[in-house]
Amino acid sequence: MATGKYFPELRFFCDSVASLASLATITEASVTKPGNASRFRDINSVSFNDLAASAALTVPFYSRACEWGYYGEGKVYQGLLEAVREVKAFSRNYAIFGTALLLFPLLYESANARSSRELTARATQLVMTLGTDETEFLKLSLSELGLSYLGRLDSNFDFREFRGSLYELMRFSSDIDEVARELVSGYRLSQKAYEAVKKEGVVGAFLKVLCEQPDTLILRKAGSKAALSVSQKACDAYNGKLSVEELDSYLVQKGFNPGSTADIIATALFLKSYDDWWAIHPDYSGYLRKGCGRVTRKSD
Repeated sequence: MATGKYFPELRFFCDSVASLASLATITEASVTKPGNASRFRDINSVSFNDLAASAALTVPFYSRACEWGYYGEGKVYQGLLEAVREVKAFSRNYAIFGTALLLFPLLYESANARSSRELTARATQLVMTLGTDETEFLKLSLSELGLSYLGRLDSNFDFREFRGSLYELMRFSSDIDEVARELVSGYRLSQKAYEAVKKEGVVGAFLKVLCEQPDTLILRKAGSKAALSVSQKACDAYNGKLSVEELDSYLVQKGFNPGSTADIIATALFLKSYDDWWAIHPDYSGYLRKGCGRVTRKSD
């Protein structure tokens, strides 16, 4: 049996899934989707270089969350705050905040699951236990970012003024914040997007999600009328009544960025890559078994 708390097989696994989380984010950002930044263009509020830098520099914090989660120690969102500060130290804007909010609970539970279904179930149960200390990490992260729309649900409420547990905050926010809804609903939309990605690719899945669910980043920044209008146009594009290029031109002209939808797609891509990893490494479960039954990986 391997010796040492953070044994080599766990480190290899955690480094692998952390890299997959980063890759999922970069893959999502690389694909040209209506209204979003991509490798071919920046938009007013987001640059592709910031997206890529944020994803890459968050890897060690994802990996540590995975290790902590295996032993049930540490804090889930401590790494988010540290990642925001790390990216800021490199004079970049942390451009994956919503995606990271969704991914950190998944990374924390990643070494304890063997499929995306089990992973999302475990992460949802985990979120239900997150208390006021996790809320503080979220609030500090938002303060570091300093963006007025982040954390603000309406003119009367801001995440940064909340005093309860993180789970209470997410439940309270779930009616009008897509990321919060995912965290308390078992990653329902991300799982649907995962299936859509497999059948229709990234752009098709993006249109399907945006058609079915008005984007809450647009809702917070431009209001419900704009969010509903964008959602209807996404339905038209998904059903072939409007070209993807026409939808993109409309969104760019209006300055509407379906950023919450992009967070869902990035999460879906991670769930897919997580299942792919276990399909490639089906025997690795024994290396992560807890207690005396754990086996040691043989050196070549």
